[in-house]
Amino acid sequence: MSKVILLSIEIFKFFKFYEMKKYCNLFKFFLVTSILSVSFIYTSAQDKITTTKVTESTLYLNGAFVKREATLNVNKGKTKIIVEKIPRNIELKTLRVEVDRSSSILTLKPFLKTIKSKLDSVVKFTLYNKLQSLEKKQKVNEKRLVVLKETESLLKKNQPSFIKEYAIATSELIKIIDLNKTTLTEVYTAEIDILEEHMTLQIRMKDIRPEILKAQTPTITEFIELWIEVASASDRNLNLAVSYFTNHASWKPLYDFRVEDVSKPIRANLKAAVIQNTGEDWQDIKLSVSNGSPSGNEAYTKAQPWILNFRRLMTNIPDKAYNPNIKHISGHITDSNGESLIGANILIKENSSIGTITDIEGKFYLPVPSGGKTIIVSYAGYNSYEAPMSSDVMNIPMEEGRLLEEIVVTGLGVKGNQSKDPG
Repeated sequence: MSKVILLSIEIFKFFKFYEMKKYCNLFKFFLVTSILSVSFIYTSAQDKITTTKVTESTLYLNGAFVKREATLNVNKGKTKIIVEKIPRNIELKTLRVEVDRSSSILTLKPFLKTIKSKLDSVVKFTLYNKLQSLEKKQKVNEKRLVVLKETESLLKKNQPSFIKEYAIATSELIKIIDLNKTTLTEVYTAEIDILEEHMTLQIRMKDIRPEILKAQTPTITEFIELWIEVASASDRNLNLAVSYFTNHASWKPLYDFRVEDVSKPIRANLKAAVIQNTGEDWQDIKLSVSNGSPSGNEAYTKAQPWILNFRRLMTNIPDKAYNPNIKHISGHITDSNGESLIGANILIKENSSIGTITDIEGKFYLPVPSGGKTIIVSYAGYNSYEAPMSSDVMNIPMEEGRLLEEIVVTGLGVKGNQSKDPG
């Protein structure tokens, strides 16, 4: 654009000495036409700004893959697409963008964008007026309470006298007593009403003040903005898909056991409790769950035994399988009655230098070293417990050891001369 202007200025200098007035309008027309043509070239290459909607998510035990999609019209050639409002809490290294086969992605750049909300002056003004109205009511009630207290004090002071010199007739005394009773009752009732309203006003003002502060303070939200440059072979509608991994969504298994009566088998249903804190709208999306791991380590999720405190019936469970994905193990060591065992020894069989003891609640925590597969628990007076590490949480009831039925003590005699005490 600068070159066009310089060229126009040179033409203007050339005609400056020849028929200035004649060509002045021609110069103006040429300059305006040049600027408009440059502006047209610039506007024809405007960016395509779009937002995407979550359409699909695969939930894992420790995260989720999310897919967002959008459809937009692009022209033949290169088009710069700006995808707005991607959540800030995604794993950027897992970010993936896909387009139709007839188009190709040239460049992809993510940017962190901060959005500052605008102050809502109307809401602020409305809340401020409401607060002032409540404060005014509170002040009026305080004055009314002062008047009622003075009235109560005045009525109590002006009681009829029973001194002989100032005694009044019985009929007048009855009238005074009735008046005092009625008036004092009204005063006490009004005081109670004012105190109750005072508490209500306090609660309402307490709720409004944070709202006023919120209206005065703009909220700052961070999003990721994707700049995508695509090349299209023709003018067409482009299907765009953005996928990524986030740690702010997951699921955990829940087991629902049902039985109609003791003669029929137990029916176990596996359910999924979904945890979603991504800040996205997951309404009406395709949702699936996986008991694997996105890093490639598969772990089968199975129901753990629930021991109902039957003595010595389920001390050792031989059908547990070793789980190679366990990195740490914790649990609760108890006796056959469910009482916690303090100071029980926990060791890793494959590396006996790694171990710990239970605390005052019978609980323990132990990191699992590389190659660790078997846990050994021992406690004085109880049989040792040995089992493969099938879960990162193992609650173990210990079995008491057998006591010796008979103890035989043998004394050794001493041969030789023995002297008696002369005394």
